Amino acid sequence: MLKQIPGKIYIESQRGKVSEDSGETYCLFNYKTFINEHKKPILPLQYFNETILNPGGKISLNIAGATCFILPLYNMVEILAGSHLIRLYPGEAICFENHAEILCYNPHSNESVSFIWFVLHNENVPVNSLYQKIILPINKIKNQWINLFSGHLNAKITCMDARAELEYCSVSFEKSTSFFFYSRHF
Repeated sequence: MLKQIPGKIYIESQRGKVSEDSGETYCLFNYKTFINEHKKPILPLQYFNETILNPGGKISLNIAGATCFILPLYNMVEILAGSHLIRLYPGEAICFENHAEILCYNPHSNESVSFIWFVLHNENVPVNSLYQKIILPINKIKNQWINLFSGHLNAKITCMDARAELEYCSVSFEKSTSFFFYSRHF
């Protein structure tokens, strides 16, 4: 008999919404002004958000003591981490570890930019870590798990066709086991 692993399903329409002058953030868990007793983080997954920045908008992410993944969905986003300016396009992903502050900018003058970002609390984050940028084969591989990064943290993502099915895949961390999946039909 297969071992049953408890899980939770989060539906896109049940996300919280935080509106600011620079744009909107749709959050799976409590974030800034969105507070709900049933939306507490499932550590080590602290945040799982989609941010849509207005033209010229920006958002600041403080990830000290954590690992942050950023994946653009629509248009290029510029990221300033310390003295590093990074341009990130759809189909790319970036991982930051233990940065005091990351600034995400929309450099476009007449279009919005959308990106997913999630933060994993990690007690073993290196002190002066840099970033790691990868190209995702999202447009080539559908309905299969893709490794985002591996090492002391392991994360996977997938791009699903409508109504496609995929075998459950857990992501193991030192103190717990977590699974997260983001599905959006375009």
